[in-house]
Amino acid sequence: MRDPMRKRIPRELRRDIGKYIALFAFLTVMIGFISGFIVGDESLKARYDTSFDEFLVEDGHFVLEKEASKEMLKKVSDTGVTVFPLFYKEESIEEAGSSDGSEDAGSAGSSAEGDTVRIFKVRTDVDLTDNWEGHDPEHSDEICLDRLYLRNNDLKTGDVIKVAGQEFTITGASAFSDYSALFRNNGDTMFDATDFTVALVTDEGFDRIRDRGLHYCYAWRNNDQAMDKEERHEQEEDVMDALVDAAIDEMIVDPDVGSIFSAWTKDLDAEIAAIRNGEARNTESSQLMDAVFKARNGIEDIVVRSGNQAIKFAGDDMGKDRVMMVTLLYIVIVIMAFVFGITVKSTIEKEAKAIGTLRASGYSRGEMLRHYITLPLVLTLLAALAGNVIGYTFMKWLCADMYLGSYSLLPYKTKWSMNAFRDTTVVPLIIIAAVIVIVIAKELRLTPLQFLRGESSGKAGTHAVKLRSGSFLTRFRTRVLIQNLPSYIVMFFGILFSVIIMLFCLGMYPLLQNYEELIMDSGMSEYQYILKEPYDVISEGSSSETSKPPEKYQIISVKNDDSRGEEITVYGIRQDSSYLTDLDISEGRNEAAVSSAYAAKYDLEPGSTITLKEEFKKERHRLKVSEIYPYEAQLCVFMDISEFNRIFDRENGEYAGYLSDRALDEIPESKVATVITKEDYATISKQLDSSMGGIFELFSVFGVVIFIIVIYLLSKVLIEKNARSIAMAKILGYSDREISSIYNRVTTAVVLVSLIICLPIGYAAFAGVFRIMMMFFTGWLTYYIAPSVYIKTVTIGAVSYLLIHVLQMRRIRKVPMGEVLKGME
Repeated sequence: MRDPMRKRIPRELRRDIGKYIALFAFLTVMIGFISGFIVGDESLKARYDTSFDEFLVEDGHFVLEKEASKEMLKKVSDTGVTVFPLFYKEESIEEAGSSDGSEDAGSAGSSAEGDTVRIFKVRTDVDLTDNWEGHDPEHSDEICLDRLYLRNNDLKTGDVIKVAGQEFTITGASAFSDYSALFRNNGDTMFDATDFTVALVTDEGFDRIRDRGLHYCYAWRNNDQAMDKEERHEQEEDVMDALVDAAIDEMIVDPDVGSIFSAWTKDLDAEIAAIRNGEARNTESSQLMDAVFKARNGIEDIVVRSGNQAIKFAGDDMGKDRVMMVTLLYIVIVIMAFVFGITVKSTIEKEAKAIGTLRASGYSRGEMLRHYITLPLVLTLLAALAGNVIGYTFMKWLCADMYLGSYSLLPYKTKWSMNAFRDTTVVPLIIIAAVIVIVIAKELRLTPLQFLRGESSGKAGTHAVKLRSGSFLTRFRTRVLIQNLPSYIVMFFGILFSVIIMLFCLGMYPLLQNYEELIMDSGMSEYQYILKEPYDVISEGSSSETSKPPEKYQIISVKNDDSRGEEITVYGIRQDSSYLTDLDISEGRNEAAVSSAYAAKYDLEPGSTITLKEEFKKERHRLKVSEIYPYEAQLCVFMDISEFNRIFDRENGEYAGYLSDRALDEIPESKVATVITKEDYATISKQLDSSMGGIFELFSVFGVVIFIIVIYLLSKVLIEKNARSIAMAKILGYSDREISSIYNRVTTAVVLVSLIICLPIGYAAFAGVFRIMMMFFTGWLTYYIAPSVYIKTVTIGAVSYLLIHVLQMRRIRKVPMGEVLKGME
């Protein structure tokens, strides 16, 4: 027999159709956004992960000053790899504009003039490309450029650019599998998709361009692609050893090189052996090695896939924002479950006598529970299904564009995401069911007789509190507050949840801006040089009176020895450093200072112990924390440079680079791996704002909407709960305005006081949520809530409630006087 209780569900839906439509719409949009983000993120990541095999992405490449000999290529190939020529020419764009000469298009493309373009031939064997639109070049005057570069410079297919005196028509917006992030040099701090691009031309088109900017680049792929991480690392070392070995062999047989050797040393064999084994560390040997490399087949660069930022940077970044998105969704779902629970509780109180009759007729508590949670669960399920449809259709593009606006990724292909289904459908249903059961559990424990008596709790015979002081209206308002105290307590917690979400949404963008300021101020020096090999410079500062001389330092990236294996940077600094003057470096063995960011993330304090591990090595280094150094931009460790060299098995006196307040132009470019300047920190800051700023602005909209919904629904429940008292007041002659001044003024006071009280509580609660969220991120964003966020939260809350107040006035006017007759015996 069909359960007759089911017929009440459509009736309940029609009775509060406006409320349920609002809840359904909000849940649909929220779930759609999160579902779209997860689907877009996972689809792009899956496309990226499969590209290594599908597009034959290189395992590494090297660049030579001259074309490699057959002997050199054979020696490298014998290590178990296949080598492919990947020559390119690097030039500047001289002109850019529309092919039809229209003024609008021409002026739009003018920003590209002077930008650097790295031009390759159309690829068929390694590092394949794909087109977002258009096609590969087919004629000598056609060219394909990176999609993101075209977008950033308002260029499109059909436009014409001029390179090295030659005009080319853009035929395609391409994605290069080996340039998912446009790093001009592998040592750059941040990629640049505005002033630098990569391009494809035909063989004939390549020959049209002068050879002045020709680079002899060779890419290799391992013959065995099933290697694990450690085997790949060993393969990379074999390739690099073979390459250097081949270069040295060719230098030995070259008569010109032999004369260079004999001019520097009498023991030729010993010198060659030292160079071959990487032991030539004194100045004379270093200069000798540089001279002979430049004399014949100099190796300009060797980059392995695992260290290639153009390949790895985007892949390492994708997926990290998912934790933040899912955290936001779960907070919102808890709030929505809370609202559903209070609504159901209010309905149970209004229908107490009907429930008592049903319970006396044989309906069990379980059947009543299933009845009252059915509508919220069905509504959530429908919203989840509709949200996922939106997520898989429209929202996925909105969310994927957050990555596509930063990275030069391959054309998008949607992938079914089980994680999206779990996070946006299964988990929300479980949360809402659990919260509603918790909220109404006490009500459903009442006996049928208690329901029939209209009792809302298990206690009977409660007595009213005597109020002797104050005017009649003051006592009336106080009585309203006392009688509805449980509801106002519920409202307080609803406001608390809303404040947390408001702080989350409004506070994230200022938090990001604060982090940008921190990293802008975090440079240890104006210039931070990282060298490929040691090079001594004159220890003098610039002409400025406040300048400091260049200072040697050490640096290495290691892993934090825990389940996350997060990357930690270790610096070796002089005891009397003139750049980190506030840092007191311990002279003790196995002691080091840690940055405040590292300490905050891992709960470190002076006396704590950290364990670090070098990748591909079994040895672990246990260090005692001697000091917390205020440095928020990086997870790093500072130690004495001599202790650094001892712990990490470096030669005494060895160094990796210089801290300097001036540009060290005397260092040859061939010896410089990376130069980090203030401009680089500005680029990092700009990129963070570009990739994450839009997300936080969207969060702010969600925060305001959910705050309004929660306050509106909870205040609506209060009016409905007091409908009989309001009707009685009308019968006694009170006007709608006077009744509003009694009920709404109490609610207004509760809302404003709750807002103020909830700010510090919300700050602490959000700090806890933020910390949990950051544990899943690489790095650390310092927790910060701007003072303006508190002002905005209170202002938005107050203004929102004023609007709600007007709506509740209308609701009071609609309460009929006959409401007082309902349920009378």
